[in-house]
Amino acid sequence: MTLPVRFVLGEALKCEETRHVEFKEVKAPNPFSSISNTADEYAVAFLNSEGGRIYWGVRDNDKLVVGVEISEPDRDRLRQIVFGKLSEIQPQLDPGRFKLKLHPVVNGSADLVVVELEVPAGNSERPFYTGGHACFVRLDGVKKKLSGQQLTDWILTRMEPRRAPPDSEAVDQAMLELARRVRRIFSGHGLLPAHLARFFELRKAPFTITLVDQQNDANFLRWLDEPKIAWIAETFGIRREWIDGEDDDVHERCSYDKDPVRFLAEISKHTGQFIYEEKLGAPEAWFLRFGVDNDWEQKGHHGVFVVVRVPLAHMSNETTIFRYLSDFEPYRWTEGRTAVQLRAWARLLHINKKIPCIGRSVRYEAGQDIWGNSVLLHEILASRELVQHCRDDWHPEDYALHPEESVIAKPDTFLPQVIEFLKRHDLPNGNTGRSAR
Repeated sequence: MTLPVRFVLGEALKCEETRHVEFKEVKAPNPFSSISNTADEYAVAFLNSEGGRIYWGVRDNDKLVVGVEISEPDRDRLRQIVFGKLSEIQPQLDPGRFKLKLHPVVNGSADLVVVELEVPAGNSERPFYTGGHACFVRLDGVKKKLSGQQLTDWILTRMEPRRAPPDSEAVDQAMLELARRVRRIFSGHGLLPAHLARFFELRKAPFTITLVDQQNDANFLRWLDEPKIAWIAETFGIRREWIDGEDDDVHERCSYDKDPVRFLAEISKHTGQFIYEEKLGAPEAWFLRFGVDNDWEQKGHHGVFVVVRVPLAHMSNETTIFRYLSDFEPYRWTEGRTAVQLRAWARLLHINKKIPCIGRSVRYEAGQDIWGNSVLLHEILASRELVQHCRDDWHPEDYALHPEESVIAKPDTFLPQVIEFLKRHDLPNGNTGRSAR
């Protein structure tokens, strides 16, 4: 990861929160207490893990630089308060191992800074604690407080490699890559470490996971086995060849253009039955223009991807986990055969399956990644930078209806061909439609 070296007000950083990087926005009117009250917790979490950096003055949800107002005379006071908290950490460390930097914010006021605290890895069999006797560890993008059995498990796991013979804990590089690809499936679908046990429970998985299992790649490999890999691949629709490192295609491809009946059957399979304990949002179909603004016509050649996202589990008010279905082929919106098929998908989704069809545009480079099936779809669709709302006149479902059924739809010269296409393949073609075979 490239760590930020320049902070520009209102500009998003080009890096993400990881096990080694944390971003925090300071909203409280008193930045001293806000920073000092969390400095020791994050320091302990990084000491108990692999070290890292905390940046106060960067929003964690969109990585936007907002800064912290600290006047020049108050900066020494901040250093004294923070290092006072760090000196209470047990077992004690040389304070010189911590580094506190105040970075000026470009285009901000003279008092606007980003506060960076660099923390080393603790490299100790014993856990570190805050002055208040709390113990934290760092997982991917979050800190987690440990107590009771979780803390005991962490200590035993931490000591295990030191007690074993030197070569017994060596992990093959290919196995490490396998673990990292599986972990990327989780993070690449928006699943935080704290979500996983509950996600498996909601999906009625025949296994669970602990925070200790996720603490590092070696622990994760001990947890991972063949039945778990198979379940993960099936649940998220990820190719086993990609997980095993044999191929670069991430998702299963379905040649819907050559098998229209399969399109409706596949959608029906994933939208007709859900396993949850909480109410979720409905499935959505995203019709993605291949290119933004002029790229849509000049580079994308009027190509449109169809991606259906199906809710798998509702983790919080902010987070729903989806499975993504697509054939990764851009359909030409203005040409005969593909235009007919694209509108047929919209009609089947909107009328037969009651799935809303949402118009979006995707940056040309991201569209190439979709076409190449080289990334997890959630990594693109969840990015505001890569996927943009289109103009008010981009409503794909309007072209799936008879003109008089939509308030804003214009007469569509392809509509008779769409109806004939659906009839020819024995697919639902009216307002109510028939069930998929």
